[in-house]
Amino acid sequence: MKTWEITFRLPSTGTKYHKTCVDADTQFYANKIFEAQYPTANRCGNARPIQ
Repeated sequence: MKTWEITFRLPSTGTKYHKTCVDADTQFYANKIFEAQYPTANRCGNARPIQ
């Protein structure tokens, strides 16, 4: 399993960017896990692997 970093914005904070880490096998699953954890967040791009 890899650790992926995802940058996102929340509607309640306006233009402030936040980052979170997700453990998943692929980028596709990392994005799906993130969307399940933060349903109202606006993801900025795709998940990036952390090395």
